[in-house]
Amino acid sequence: MPDPHRLAILTELRREASVTLEQMALACGLVGRKGRESASAWERGQSAPHIRSRTRFIDYLGNLLGLRNDPARFLAVWERLAEQWGWDSVGEAEWLQHFGNLASAELPGAGLAANRAPLDEWASPHQPRGPNGLLPAPAPLPPGSRVPLNRNPFFVGRAAELHALASTVLPRREAGAPASALAITGISGSGKTDLVCEFVHRYGQFYPGGVFWLSCATPGGVPGEIASCGRFTYIALLRLDFDRLSLDEQARLVVEAWQASTARLLIFDGCEDPALLARWAPRSGGCHLLVTSRRPEWSMASGMRQMPLSMLQRHESVALLRNHCPDLPANDVALIGIAAQLGDLPLALQLAGSFLARHRVEITPAEYLRQLRSPGPPQRAKERSG
Repeated sequence: MPDPHRLAILTELRREASVTLEQMALACGLVGRKGRESASAWERGQSAPHIRSRTRFIDYLGNLLGLRNDPARFLAVWERLAEQWGWDSVGEAEWLQHFGNLASAELPGAGLAANRAPLDEWASPHQPRGPNGLLPAPAPLPPGSRVPLNRNPFFVGRAAELHALASTVLPRREAGAPASALAITGISGSGKTDLVCEFVHRYGQFYPGGVFWLSCATPGGVPGEIASCGRFTYIALLRLDFDRLSLDEQARLVVEAWQASTARLLIFDGCEDPALLARWAPRSGGCHLLVTSRRPEWSMASGMRQMPLSMLQRHESVALLRNHCPDLPANDVALIGIAAQLGDLPLALQLAGSFLARHRVEITPAEYLRQLRSPGPPQRAKERSG
């Protein structure tokens, strides 16, 4: 039975457009008193229309209610109807058939169609490396995504880890394939967040429902993080009073929407308490979860898999340093020594590379390595001479 609460948007939209139930019934091919009663029952969630009413209902939403002029809102409403009534999504071809020409860029999700064929290769659990063993190039995220972090321009290596992530949490083309959850664990500075950020900007394009990044650094701030995701998506379009709701109610609506079957990627960054995940992660639907955490153990009973993150390989560490100082050779003995001294820890290498780039005139890599091996923090030459 359809959920009346989820279908209340139909009544809100009809009243907003000053359309009567009689007009709705007529637009949907229903006549007489029984037609009005049927239309009213659809809105109240007491019954669902037959599939043969689908074409007329597309016209009703687009033309009579005027949503053809607001494709994002139309698709948001339609996603809810598809969830409640078991109807298929409205694709570009069907949109054009009903409403005429529309540039793909104006139709949210339209550009994703180009990714569906490559996804068969990128997302295969038996071929996680994609065509020719390559990683997909960074690409724009689906409309409505909320990812506050840009790619780290100094990111290096981790190809094996990226392939492993792809084989675990990418949405599958098989019908009914379950969503997945993976915790990336490791000590502070091991590059967990950078790895997930790189994955998001390369593979996020394959999640039609979008990618949503939640910082768990302050556990009490998680409801606000979730509520902010609603302002980026169709949820705020469905609830015209969204911004007037309490923070908890906004977060509840977002989590409820995330339980739809559409494939989405949720990142819980810096989550150290499993109870926080149990409280806010959707319990069903198409959401795939990625967690970064210093916590070494996560319960397997919840279906959560783990990926302990090791340090960089030595040649990757040197490559990271050279990203900051590209004029230095890959076989520079000092760079190799710096990488070894810092234990190939990505954050420490990032800081070291940044320091060397800023003070290249004043300190050589060999001198920097000597300071690392000595007590106390590295200093610039002119500070030491004073």
